[in-house]
Amino acid sequence: YFYSGMTFPPAFGTPQALNYTRGIRLGLRLCTIFTFQVAIFICGYFWFRTRHKNTALLALLCLLMIGWTVYPLLHTLFLLPVFPTYWLETLCCYGTLTLLLYLHNQVCGIAATASRISCGVAVGICVGVSVYFFGAASIPDWGIAAVSRLLAGYKLLLSTYLIFTAFLTARKSEKNHRLFYVSLFFGCACLWDRIYPAYDPIFGGWFLEWVCTVLIYMLATMLWKFLAESYTQNRLLQQQNHNAEKQLIMQTNYTFQLREQVEIRRRFVHDFRHHLRTLHTLAEQTGDQVILEYLDSVGEYSSGSGKIMETYCGRPAVDALLFYYDNLAEIQHIDLSLQFQIPEPFSMTDVELCTLLGNLLENAVEACLRMPPEATKRIRLKTACKPAFWYMVIENTYDGMLAPKEQQGFFTRKNNSEYHGIGLSSAMHLVEKHKGTLDVQPSAELFRVGIMIPIEK
Repeated sequence: YFYSGMTFPPAFGTPQALNYTRGIRLGLRLCTIFTFQVAIFICGYFWFRTRHKNTALLALLCLLMIGWTVYPLLHTLFLLPVFPTYWLETLCCYGTLTLLLYLHNQVCGIAATASRISCGVAVGICVGVSVYFFGAASIPDWGIAAVSRLLAGYKLLLSTYLIFTAFLTARKSEKNHRLFYVSLFFGCACLWDRIYPAYDPIFGGWFLEWVCTVLIYMLATMLWKFLAESYTQNRLLQQQNHNAEKQLIMQTNYTFQLREQVEIRRRFVHDFRHHLRTLHTLAEQTGDQVILEYLDSVGEYSSGSGKIMETYCGRPAVDALLFYYDNLAEIQHIDLSLQFQIPEPFSMTDVELCTLLGNLLENAVEACLRMPPEATKRIRLKTACKPAFWYMVIENTYDGMLAPKEQQGFFTRKNNSEYHGIGLSSAMHLVEKHKGTLDVQPSAELFRVGIMIPIEK
């Protein structure tokens, strides 16, 4: 597997012909590296916008490919030692294969156990190669030959795994046929690498270099659609949040004014009742029955039984949202218990609190409405303020049925696929923004969501 000092076979010819051949080889290498650099820039931009993990992994994959294939340029410009240059090059090679395997499992939707085992073996190979390099001076010839055969067998095993899993995925969906073809191409490249062990490229790179480049571009194109949709959805949510914030500011101001008017009315009604009692007493003293009957009717009308908006946490916008769901639960015959308090000061704004509570309460109400009419419908919302953390738990009864998780990892049973998992996804985004955690704990009868957010001193 390792060369004995001469990387390329000697080339003979005129200086012009040799320089021409060398220039073509370096030009092709420069174009490939530049393409990977552009891919890193694009992936970095989308990761900054969407925070999607696979985008960062794809950028790291392109960076490893540069480390694997840049050696002709480096050896042209600099006189580099064998160690650690060759170790870093080989480590980038097997790191590239490991990340390709991980992204392949993600695209194909491989089961978690099989994915962990395959990726664990790939990581073990990377560690083993590093250990081998550091102890190569003391390893006998038969050990070096054994390592060479082990690495060759690993490549063949990896190509077989990629072809088999891509074939199973292609049977389920016609969209993944291209992945199967590229995996088959990868397997052929591993075979060529064993059939032609003395092959040295004049132009371009070795078999695995080119086929890994093609496989990376194929994975990138398959992830591109999902990344573009995630970016568009993120931009849409940001715009909706901005519009909701402006609207909520106006509604908050209106709520303050409305509360002032309600307080003025309550004081007026309270004082007016005293006046009515005074007039009632005077009418009794004069014996005027007509005035007494009229005052009695006015007293009954003014006493009213309308439900007055309660104060839950002292923030008008949040109080209005909780009051809305309190009324909605009463109309839908849902037993709703609200025990809500927030510390002061609290890092979340009114807009973020309303977004968080609105998404969670909406999901809870919808889950209760899907239950049979005779079933018990119940929603409990509790909070607790500790010295370092703010806790909130919301649990609701449901019919015990959960739809499969979407790509974002959230449950959904909405009819409109456009809004699948958006509620919990938005809540998760807000909680992570404030360095908190959100846990979903479904059981047979209760669906529970727990949130913990640190309190900044």
